[in-house]
Amino acid sequence: MDERFLAPGPTDPPPGWPDSYVLYVGSLAPRKNLASLLEAYAGARAQGVQEPLVLAGAGAPDYVAALRSEAVALGIIEDVIFSGYLADDLLPAAYANARAFVYLSLDEGFGLPILEAMACGTPVIASASSCFPEIVGDAGVLVEPRDVQAQARALVELLTDESKRQELAAKSRERARQFSWRDAAAQTLDVYLRASGER
Repeated sequence: MDERFLAPGPTDPPPGWPDSYVLYVGSLAPRKNLASLLEAYAGARAQGVQEPLVLAGAGAPDYVAALRSEAVALGIIEDVIFSGYLADDLLPAAYANARAFVYLSLDEGFGLPILEAMACGTPVIASASSCFPEIVGDAGVLVEPRDVQAQARALVELLTDESKRQELAAKSRERARQFSWRDAAAQTLDVYLRASGER
């Protein structure tokens, strides 16, 4: 895990961003399941959630336009911020100031943004598919990627229950510390050595 993300100190959000928000970081692409995220967020807004949703990432213009149209149809276009690509040096501040990080991707090789958010102490709602349960463990909320109602409920709970947020923030930091590039390299080397008969 990149040390920049491990519990950064107090900092302001990226320039032009609100002080508090729900965050997604990653490419804007169909496999990221962003249409479900928009629908779940609309459901959470209907239940009183006030924080805007920030989609930090770039994507094909046609797909981004489709997402904007979906936000208009759901009546949440004024509450969704399409920030575009976010520079690496702004990522720790973006995560640290988010009230929740949501990542409902249908399929990933690893899902590094989840781990980055957790390292910053940001409570995570993630898809219960692919590699995400292994990353998140009990340090976040796992939801089925196609169950929009469950996603909306998770957002409402996390954004209205401060004790739950604080509990998951502490667990997230601890969980993220279990992942390091050094450990990953050592484990990979061990596999190669075993395969070659040298261990």
